[in-house]
Amino acid sequence: MILAAVLLAQTAIPYREFEPATLFCSVSASTIDESSGLAQSKAHPTEIYTHNDSGDTARFFRVNSQGSITGTFLLNNVSARDWEGMAIRGDQIYLGDIGDNPKNRANIQVHQCTEPTSTPISQFKTYTLNYPDGPRDAECLMVHPKTGDLWIVSKVSSGPSSVYRLPAPSASGSYTLIKMGTVPVGDPGAFGNMVTDGAISPDGKYVVLRTYTAAFEFKVKDSFEKWFEQTPTRVSTPTLPQSEGICYGQDGRSLYISSEGNPCPVYRMRVITTKKAPKS
Repeated sequence: MILAAVLLAQTAIPYREFEPATLFCSVSASTIDESSGLAQSKAHPTEIYTHNDSGDTARFFRVNSQGSITGTFLLNNVSARDWEGMAIRGDQIYLGDIGDNPKNRANIQVHQCTEPTSTPISQFKTYTLNYPDGPRDAECLMVHPKTGDLWIVSKVSSGPSSVYRLPAPSASGSYTLIKMGTVPVGDPGAFGNMVTDGAISPDGKYVVLRTYTAAFEFKVKDSFEKWFEQTPTRVSTPTLPQSEGICYGQDGRSLYISSEGNPCPVYRMRVITTKKAPKS
């Protein structure tokens, strides 16, 4: 009986419930009209970073809770083809030029820099990444908070998304991603399963994937490398024009969600309970 109880405790997967979303800020500046990536600043905990997707220069923005831009930062001598995701690890910001709607890019790039205090940014690393199985469209870039491993989840119109990993790169250069598997995630119907962003919680215990209709949180069980094999919890999110940004707050117990459009709304959802999954 004791052994059975221990095994049950080990296999029960906790899940979390979130409170209804509240508006964190609304950004009316014309320079932010296609918010795609999202990350909460560590140096400025009450502020967030975001960037536009294709069509903008290689820049990103810091925004406060009043919706005012408090910083605009440009990567020096970088061409932005289709920025679609960002992540933060400690004081390091990662920017993913990973979008590829026609699926014809020879490679993609991820740029890494320290949280900036001035612009343009001249000191940063660039990782040129190749898929092992041909070009993929992707909008989800995640970075493990402890290992520094990069994770990318593809965006597909039907079927499961592919999951890729790159062990933490130490220097600028060219690398080949490792395909870890696939993840069927999302809601039925048009656009319901298209992964538009994702994030790993600061403690590495949760992963969230965003689609156009909802978010899906995975509780990491045993090995992090198998997070996508777990059954996620669906998180109801606000209905937005084009939901493309999501990140965890630095406390790991809140989610921030943004949408393309101007004004650009950013919502926050806080964890209210943590429960065990019901027995099957």
